Amino acid sequence: MGDSHAVELTDCGACTGGLIARHLYEGRPGPRLLLLQEDRCLNGSDTAPAGRWSVGQVLHVAPSCALSLRHALFAKVGHPVCLEPEGDRLMVVQLQQGRTVRRSGLRGLDWLRPRDDLNNVTLTVVYENYSPFFECEEEIKGTCVRTAYTAPAVLLAELAQRLGFHTRYVHNPDGSWGHVEAGQWRGMVGEVVAGRADLAVGGIFINAQRSAVVDFCRPLTLVYLDIVTRPRPVGLRSSFANLLSPTVLALIMVSLLASTLALLLVVWRQLDNCYRALVSQDLPASRVRLLRNSGAGTMLLGIWLMSGIIHRTAYTSNMISALSAPPATWAPDSLADLVRHEYRVVTHTGYGAYADWLHAQNSSLFQALKRRWVLADHVATFRQLVGSEEKIALLEETPSVMTLLYDAIAESEGAVTEASVHRGRQQFLPSSVGWAMQPNTPYAGRLNEILRWAQSSGLATGPSSC
Repeated sequence: MGDSHAVELTDCGACTGGLIARHLYEGRPGPRLLLLQEDRCLNGSDTAPAGRWSVGQVLHVAPSCALSLRHALFAKVGHPVCLEPEGDRLMVVQLQQGRTVRRSGLRGLDWLRPRDDLNNVTLTVVYENYSPFFECEEEIKGTCVRTAYTAPAVLLAELAQRLGFHTRYVHNPDGSWGHVEAGQWRGMVGEVVAGRADLAVGGIFINAQRSAVVDFCRPLTLVYLDIVTRPRPVGLRSSFANLLSPTVLALIMVSLLASTLALLLVVWRQLDNCYRALVSQDLPASRVRLLRNSGAGTMLLGIWLMSGIIHRTAYTSNMISALSAPPATWAPDSLADLVRHEYRVVTHTGYGAYADWLHAQNSSLFQALKRRWVLADHVATFRQLVGSEEKIALLEETPSVMTLLYDAIAESEGAVTEASVHRGRQQFLPSSVGWAMQPNTPYAGRLNEILRWAQSSGLATGPSSC
């Protein structure tokens, strides 16, 4: 129906199994009108789908509204309304906060219009302590009674004030953000999917898999990766290759070889005399006459000795400079460095957004990264790269990097320092962060409207559109 205020009328007298549930949660906009001829019409009907809200307001007529409104089918309906005959008039019966019943006379048709009014409604918000995205300062039996002054808490307080709802913060039961395990969703996304929470906050990355089962508010911020590696020592190598180009080195080796062969072939028997003459030793008269007749031999031996002295001096100088030079380190600063130096690239399974983004790329660089991409526990990986010389690169966002680093310093009593762990800023894998919420929530439009205002005022940063 094109008119969002039109009424869809369904006679549930036949009480077909599942008909009422399908009617309430089919997802089309506009109010629903159910004519329940008897209370037993709700008996045996399907329960409300987990984690679903009716898009529009639901109106039904029943002999006893107090009984029908408390049925599980209406647990996640936005605004269940019941019309109950009372004498010669109809009473409008609605559920309020705490599932209390409010009765009023039939005045106008405002209650029949689809609304996203959350006045006096309590929303359950599942959270994970993950600064700066969310932090609970005081928690009692899994419920946060005082939130830290973080952006999500400020924004939700602003939303609650403007829309009139209340918030109940419940700690995430298993500590994960949201992943599928044995066919079931776990973590904060799992709490929203199962209908145990209306919202999930704490820095949840938006990816295709999660978006298929929950809705996300407008992206609040963009998070960029850090490359975390252990710096590798870099020193000067004591070799001729560092001093001379391959061409010059080859010419020197050829000249040394040629002069050596000439010495062996031409003046082999005069080497002793030539050497004594070069070092100014006294020679008998007979040897002096022999040496005068072979002046070329003396010159040849001199050149050979001089070349050896020069190259020995250059080599030892290179070695001394390498030994006395201060230690230097190198670590990769880009994804290209990771590929070029054959690093194993690790991130944990909770970062599904990173994996989604990576697998969407088709360039040769990302094809090479995919072959080295490993999903693992990031805490264990951090300990491994800090304590070994393996070529491991952990991909983390900045807040998580600092948390891992501080924990490692505390565990090692200061043995691990920030200077011993390399952090390379990498902005090739941006990921949007938002709040997960139940699909088809009637307040989604108002929530995004407030978030748009928050972004324009500087309280939140993110893309201009979803």
